[in-house]
Amino acid sequence: MNRAAEPYLRVSQVVNGFTASRVLHMAVDLDLFTSLANEGKTAAQLSSHLDVQPEALELLLNALTSLGFLRKESERFFDTPVSHTYLSRSGPKYMGHLIRHQARSWSAWGRLMEALQTGKPVCKPVPIDKANAELEDFIRGMHELALARGDARWLARVISLVRCRTLLDLGGGPGTYAALFCRANPQLEATVVDLPATLEITRRILREFDLTGRVQLQAADYRSEKIPGGPYDVALLSNILHAETEATNLQLLRNVYEVLSPGALVMVKDHVMSGDHTEPQNGALFALEMLLTTDGRTYSFDEISRWLQRAGFTDTTELPLDPPSPVSLVLALRPGKRALVLLPRPAAKREPAAGAVASSLPPAAPFAPATKGAAPSAAAGTTLPAQASPRAGAQAPRPGATRVPSPSRGPARGIHARRTRAASRPRSRAKNARPPRSPRSGGSSRPGRSRRPRASR
Repeated sequence: MNRAAEPYLRVSQVVNGFTASRVLHMAVDLDLFTSLANEGKTAAQLSSHLDVQPEALELLLNALTSLGFLRKESERFFDTPVSHTYLSRSGPKYMGHLIRHQARSWSAWGRLMEALQTGKPVCKPVPIDKANAELEDFIRGMHELALARGDARWLARVISLVRCRTLLDLGGGPGTYAALFCRANPQLEATVVDLPATLEITRRILREFDLTGRVQLQAADYRSEKIPGGPYDVALLSNILHAETEATNLQLLRNVYEVLSPGALVMVKDHVMSGDHTEPQNGALFALEMLLTTDGRTYSFDEISRWLQRAGFTDTTELPLDPPSPVSLVLALRPGKRALVLLPRPAAKREPAAGAVASSLPPAAPFAPATKGAAPSAAAGTTLPAQASPRAGAQAPRPGATRVPSPSRGPARGIHARRTRAASRPRSRAKNARPPRSPRSGGSSRPGRSRRPRASR
C-alpha cells in the first residue's frame, strides 16, 4: 500500500464507517442471515416474504457480500461461517438482539450536537419499568455479548471462587455471569438483583443453564432501595457504573460494602479508562453514548479505586480481560481476617528476543511472597506488589491501588483463591536475578500444600 495514502484511508474509514454499520443493522432487522442459513437464495426469493423491492434488496446483499458477511455465486447469495455464527438465529453465538439494541441508538447519535450544547442526555434510555421489545433486545443483547465476546466465561475461568458460598450479581440483567460462576463453582449460590420487568426475561434465560435452585432472583431498585439478602462472599457489578453519576456510584459501593462478609471480594466490570480518558478507544466512544442517553460516562481506574476506598474497600486492582474484550475488571476486598479470594499479582514484563514479535499476553506468574515496595493487604497473609508501569495516559494510582500491566490489555494469568505458605518457583529466572524474599507468615495453607497456580488457556 502507498504509505502516502494511509492517512487518507484512515480518515475515509471513519467518515464512511456509519454506512457499513447501517447495512448490517438492516440485514439483522430483516433477518436475512437466518433465511440463508440452510441454502442460497436470490434477491427475488428473499424479497418474496419481505416488504422490500428485489432490485433494492440486491444492492443490500451485494454490499453485505463486499463486507464479507455473504458469498455470491451467480445470482444466489449464501451465508459465511462468520455470519452463520453471529448473525443467524441458528448460530451458536447469535448477536441479533444486541445489534437491534445498538441500532436503536441511531437517532440519538444524530442529536450529538444538542447533547454537546446542553451537556445533558437527549434521548431516554431503554424503558425498564415494564415488559417491551426494547427491554427484551437490551437484556438478551447483554446475554449475547457476554457469551459471544467471551467475557462471562473468562471471569468464571480466571476468578476462582472456591472459598465463596454466596454471590451477589447487582443489576445482573440476564444473569449470565451468575450462572457461569455457579457452573464453575458447584458450592456457589447466586442472587441476581434487578427490576421486576428485567427479571421476567432473566428467568427465561436461566432456564437454558439448568441451575435450578442455585440462582435466586430478587426484585429491587439499587438506586433507591436497600440491597436485599446477604451477607455475600462476593459481589459483581457488571456494566453498572458507566450509567450513573459519581455520587450515585460512591453510594452504591457503600451499600454493597454493607452486605458483604469480612474478607469478601467486590468485582466491578466496565470500560476502565486511562487517566486522561482517551484509552481504550471503545470506552472513549461509549462515553459519548452515555452522554446521549444517561447521566453517566466511562470512568478511570483512579476514579473507581477512589470510590472503592472511600466506601471502605482495600487492595484495589485492575485486571484487563482477554482480547477481543475492551473492558477491565476492578477488584477490591472488604477488610477481614481471611480473604476469601486472593487478588492477582501483576505479571512481570518479558522483553521479546531480537527480531521476535512480542506476545499479546503477559507471562503466567506464580504467586510470590512480598517484595520490596509491596503494600500490605488488609487480609492476613496477603500482599500486593508495588505498582508496575501503567498504560499510556494513566494517572498514578492511589495508595493501595494496583494496576496490572498489559501492553495488549491481556490479563495476568493463573489467579487462584488459595493462598500458599510458600510460593512456587518460576519456571525460569533471568541471569543474576534477585531471589524472592522469604514468605511472610500467616498464609492459610498447611505446610507442604503449596501449589503452582494454573495458567489461563
